[in-house]
Amino acid sequence: MAQQFDVTRFRQLPHDLSASVSPVTDLNGNGCALVKVVGSSAFAFSSPLGIVKREDHTGEIWLYLPKGSRRITLKHPRWGVWRDYPFSPPLKEKCTYELVIKQPIEFSSLPPLGKPIGFRFNHTFDERIENPPHAIPYIPTLPWRPFGMAIGGFTNWHQPTIGMRIGILRQHGFYLSIQSDLHTIPSTEGDCNRYGIPPGQALAPYDTGKKRHGRYTLMAGAMHPILPNLYIHEAFGYGNHTVAWEKVNGTWLRNTYYSANGWCAEAGFIFRPNKNRWIVSTSIQTITATYWEGTIGVGYVF
Repeated sequence: MAQQFDVTRFRQLPHDLSASVSPVTDLNGNGCALVKVVGSSAFAFSSPLGIVKREDHTGEIWLYLPKGSRRITLKHPRWGVWRDYPFSPPLKEKCTYELVIKQPIEFSSLPPLGKPIGFRFNHTFDERIENPPHAIPYIPTLPWRPFGMAIGGFTNWHQPTIGMRIGILRQHGFYLSIQSDLHTIPSTEGDCNRYGIPPGQALAPYDTGKKRHGRYTLMAGAMHPILPNLYIHEAFGYGNHTVAWEKVNGTWLRNTYYSANGWCAEAGFIFRPNKNRWIVSTSIQTITATYWEGTIGVGYVF
């Protein structure tokens, strides 16, 4: 078991006529068997009956051995020696065989990787480790760190929203998000369509022209790196966007066309500039795919 290589396959090649078309004979005038060795040309071979002839070809070595040969010894200057590898059954006259050698991987032959791209943390700042041009970039293993982010959004309803994200961050991150326009909706006594007409009525009641808007979302999300300084993030949760119209009698109707209530989601990017812990984000949010809002944010990794 001292050798560092292995023979993965030995078989006869019944359709290969190399040994019979151009036969090589031994000292007794008998045709030799041909063993095609797939392996490094640095290998040397010996056999109890001798090696009649060796030919080095591209990717393989041709060994002509006397018929009846039962064993062969494989030698390599660095990988060791395999003594008396058995042929079963013994080699036949003018038959061709294949012997495949599994060679060890020599890591010293691979090109140097150099220093990787990454972050190294200390008590005050993140230090960037630069790499030479031939290095293979990778995203390093980082410790878990908490972060907080203030976010804001704006839609065509002209009512900005504010909120925050809090979470933890390493290669991947997880966070909770809450966002609202800080408006309250009065109690409604019924619904109306986009024109202000309640269900079952033909005409819209008189209204004062006053409209109230209220919106909030609660979501949980995750972050995934795509570059050393760039993450994608997505979140899912519950959201509510309510639009109410006031009637002349002071009561309110919920406009179902402009309102949305149910599942919500967001997706976007988080960018972390070099050599500091500030992070910025941009994303798009939706409630039931009917209400949409763009958001931006800025935060800090502690």
